[in-house]
Amino acid sequence: MTRSLLHAAVLTCLERRVGVGEAMATSNVDFVDAYLAEVARGRGESVCSFDRDFDRLNVEWVQPG
Repeated sequence: MTRSLLHAAVLTCLERRVGVGEAMATSNVDFVDAYLAEVARGRGESVCSFDRDFDRLNVEWVQPG
């Protein structure tokens, strides 16, 4: 992996961790919910879950049913 690609991967990981930490602090949700929301948001996808915490995480959320 070239140095610039490695730097980009590290920055992406750090940005995601910062987003997860902010979501946990401001929305009072656990790490897994915040992480899933951040990954879904980054990919432009939604989260499918019965957990209503995703309402607080500014991510498209679909309840199974």
